[in-house]
Amino acid sequence: MSHFRTDVALILSVITFAFFSPQSNAQWIQTNGPEGAWVRQLAVSGSNVLAGTWGGGVFLSTDKGNTWATANSGLTNLNIYSLAVSGTDMLAGTDSGAFVSTNNGKTWGEIGFTGSRVSSFAVVGTNLFIGTPFEGIFRSTNNGATWVAVDSGLTNASVNSLAVTGGNLFVGTNSSGVFASIDTGRSWVQTSLTGTRVLCFAVNDTNLFAGTAGGIVYRFTKTGTTWRGSKIVVNFFGSPGADIECLSASGANLFAGLYGGGVYLSTNNGAVWTHVSAGLPPDIIYSLAVAGTELFAATAGGGVYRSSDIATTWTEVNSGLRGTIVNTLSVNGTSLFAGTWGGGAFLSTNSGSIWAVVDSGFTSNTVFSFAQSGTNLFAATYSGGVFRSTNDGTSWTAVNSGLLRPSVHALMANGSNLFAGTLDGVFVSTDKGSNWTPIDTSSRVPSIVSLGVSGNNVIAGLDEGGGVFRYAYSGTAWTKPDTGLSGTYVYTFAVSGSNVFAGTNVGVFRSTNNGTTWEAANSGLSYSNAYSLALHGSSLFAGTDIGVFLSTDNGTTWGAANPGLAAYAVYSLVVEGTDLCAGTWGGGVFRRPLAEMITGVRSSLTYMTGKFNLDQNYPNPFNPSTVIRYALPQRSHVTLTVFNTLGQLVAILVKDEEQAGAHETKFDGSSLAGGIYFYRLSAGSFVKTMKCLLMK
Repeated sequence: MSHFRTDVALILSVITFAFFSPQSNAQWIQTNGPEGAWVRQLAVSGSNVLAGTWGGGVFLSTDKGNTWATANSGLTNLNIYSLAVSGTDMLAGTDSGAFVSTNNGKTWGEIGFTGSRVSSFAVVGTNLFIGTPFEGIFRSTNNGATWVAVDSGLTNASVNSLAVTGGNLFVGTNSSGVFASIDTGRSWVQTSLTGTRVLCFAVNDTNLFAGTAGGIVYRFTKTGTTWRGSKIVVNFFGSPGADIECLSASGANLFAGLYGGGVYLSTNNGAVWTHVSAGLPPDIIYSLAVAGTELFAATAGGGVYRSSDIATTWTEVNSGLRGTIVNTLSVNGTSLFAGTWGGGAFLSTNSGSIWAVVDSGFTSNTVFSFAQSGTNLFAATYSGGVFRSTNDGTSWTAVNSGLLRPSVHALMANGSNLFAGTLDGVFVSTDKGSNWTPIDTSSRVPSIVSLGVSGNNVIAGLDEGGGVFRYAYSGTAWTKPDTGLSGTYVYTFAVSGSNVFAGTNVGVFRSTNNGTTWEAANSGLSYSNAYSLALHGSSLFAGTDIGVFLSTDNGTTWGAANPGLAAYAVYSLVVEGTDLCAGTWGGGVFRRPLAEMITGVRSSLTYMTGKFNLDQNYPNPFNPSTVIRYALPQRSHVTLTVFNTLGQLVAILVKDEEQAGAHETKFDGSSLAGGIYFYRLSAGSFVKTMKCLLMK
């Protein structure tokens, strides 16, 4: 008899107490925006429209895009690269495998293809195909239970797109053009289109169209058993050389979505094209989908747009689409600003209940950084340089005189000086941005992505392993005093008295001598990327790939503060009144009371530094995933396993050597039946088992 058997009523009472206790209900709350998303794919299933986003997962609309709701239950990866509909099933491809929903997106489950990015789907009869960007094409004949590679004759394993017409299967590759199969993928032959990067397909009656990098569309026709592609357009008027990201056909209408060039329409199989982008932002058009008389466009950061008049005019339809990528946050009194990737700038004056677009005057929709200086608010953008607002974001004016290129990643205000980190080094303005000069012309440091000021020193963080440079603002040249920080990508800085903290791709580092030397400050920080830092008194917060961590001892130890947020990477943090606001990759802005986190994590860290511990999972009960936290007083070999009520092993969550400190991991029960489960931590001589309840 299994030693895990126990009284079910007792288990349920314990679980109910844990779930409804006051501390377990403390969590991050998603604000009402900003609305929008980086939408990679669209799909239509009957009256349902699906939007697959980067970082935000899948959103579902049942009213032609008027409103959207998240549809992520069961998805363990929220970066969506492809969507497809097969009968009543919905398919989603992520950068770590494929998922299927049989109930209109309410819940998702893995379909046996894991570990690889899924760039495209295709269905031929009972055969389901998956295209990958690195490993070629796979086929399943049993609804995704098992998969086999089908690449005989396919000389390029980098697959961008798949299409089916007349029972024939086509693949668009990254550099070798188009291949065709007439035997459900058993063998492939090269078409006449070779040496070309093919990004998308569309089928219109007997015509197959292929869109390529460089702005060329090909139409394929079949002669005997040979498919030939003929060039039908070289460059779209007004968008020469722009990549054709997507094609969509509806009746006699053929639509093309371009990289930064909007949408084009042809009514004669591609012979003549018309630019039809009135109302669309200057974004990448990643996907186009037809739903009845409506045409939907997926944009890079601007969310979803809809046209009801054959693409003549477009309207933004993002209500409920809270999937923005928030690069930066800034607070000025009661004003909370959010700078997004591809969606522009937003303002909330009521703690995130309502967000408004505030980008009048912008020429770039991607905002990397804000800086406040007196009554002036400055914004650093991807392609428009620096903008200044003197009226709380109502309008903006470009202030780029002296900047060499209009790509600015970081801003920092210090007294009367405003610093800008650019691809060409650090520039300074002493007249509110009207004029810029490099702070050191003799040893310019390129590719600045973060800035900090400590004492009389400007500290610059570089991308791609460039580490840290420091400039003593008294006329001396840049120095590279990054002992302990070599080879790092430095995302952000925070300064607290004599301590300077750097958030990098290998965790948090601390300097106590203005950046001369650095030491790792990562104990308990269970993920390497520290994208953002924020200070509140003696509390230091770090935004990572799995949420927010808190240290109350200058980075010596860290504890997780993630309930409600662990699914999102946190790119920006800012203190607003008594709350901490988090800007996420794909989830917009979240907020949580500071006191709630500081009290909870401080008490947690107090006991965690002295003994082993295994916490009750949160949430509990759960569906389909939950987070399990545990603590180690010293470096230990850790095994964290999950068993069912029969004592059978159902999952190994952790089996590794781990550092002392607080740790957490996710338990995904998507493939398991609902019921009671037990998770057991073994670390050295310490063994502890806890109960949890999966509800389905």
